[in-house]
Amino acid sequence: MIVKDLEIYISNIGKHYRVPSLDDYKQEVLLILFEKGNDFILELKANDKLKNYVYRICVLLLYSKEGAY
Repeated sequence: MIVKDLEIYISNIGKHYRVPSLDDYKQEVLLILFEKGNDFILELKANDKLKNYVYRICVLLLYSKEGAY
């Protein structure tokens, strides 16, 4: 359930910033998030900070010099 909600959220961010390969972008953001571990993700969700954290990942990935977006 969390993953589906996050996929929609990431897609909306990607569409806003006109990301060319949206599916790859979603997968990369989710990979970065899930590398932090389940406990970290559940703690962010409990504190209502998960979407804020995902947004920061999305934007930093877009502005990264090494990123493909």
